[in-house]
Amino acid sequence: MRTIIIGDVHGCLDEFQALLDLVSFRRGADRLVSVGDLMDRGPDPVGCVRFAREVGADLVLGNHEEKHLRWRRHEARRAATGKKNPMKPFPLIRQEQNQALSEDDINWITAAPLSLDLGGGLIAVHAGLEPAFKFQDQSNAVIRVRYVDEAGEMVGYADGSLEQPSNTVYWSERWRGPESVVYGHAVHSLAGPRLDEFPGGACYGIDTGCVYGGHLTAMIWVPGSQPEFAQVPAAREYFAMSQGRSDA
Repeated sequence: MRTIIIGDVHGCLDEFQALLDLVSFRRGADRLVSVGDLMDRGPDPVGCVRFAREVGADLVLGNHEEKHLRWRRHEARRAATGKKNPMKPFPLIRQEQNQALSEDDINWITAAPLSLDLGGGLIAVHAGLEPAFKFQDQSNAVIRVRYVDEAGEMVGYADGSLEQPSNTVYWSERWRGPESVVYGHAVHSLAGPRLDEFPGGACYGIDTGCVYGGHLTAMIWVPGSQPEFAQVPAAREYFAMSQGRSDA
C-alpha cells in the first residue's frame, strides 16, 4: 500500500483535487494523510475539510485546526455564560468559516492525533519534534515548533517579533531519530520540499506554500523504498506570505 502524504493545503481545494489526480490516488488501495492546516487563508477551507473526509484521509492535527477548535469552544462558553472569548479575534471571514464547519467536521478534526506512525520508521506530524525528547515523550509543541535551543527544546518568537530567535536552529537540524519525520507548517521553499538527513533517517518538510502561490506537494511513501514526491503549482497567490508570518 502506498501512503500519500499531503502538505499544508490551506483552503486550496482545486490544487488538492488536482494533486490526488496526478498521483492516481485510489481510495481503499492507498492511504491518504494530511499533515494538517487544511483550514484558513485559501479560497475554500471548509471544502478542503469536507473533501478530505469524503476521500477517507487521515488528518494530523495542525495548528490552524487546533485554533478553530479552541475558538469554537470559547464561543460556546461565551454564548452560555457571557464570559469573554480570550483569543485574539478571528477576522469575520474566519468566523464564518468556523460556523460553516458541521458537527461531523468538528468531530473529525477533534479526533485527529498529534502524530501518525506511517510504518517503516516514518512519523507524520504537523510542525516537528523537539530533539531534547524521544518521540514518545513529545508534547503538543509538535503542532507549532520551528526553532530549538542547544538542548533541543522549543524556543518561541519574542514578543512582537517573527524573526528567528537568537542562538537557535531549525528543529530538523538537531533531530537524530531514530524516527524519520514528514511534516508541514513551515515554508522553506515555494519550489520543493526540504530534506535534512541524519544517520539512518531523514526529515522531510513538504509545505511548499501553495496558498502563497507556490506548490502543493505530496510525498509518496512505501516502507522499504525511497520516498517519491509529486507537485502541482498553485493557480495563483491566494494570500501574501508576509501576512502568513503574522497569522501562524
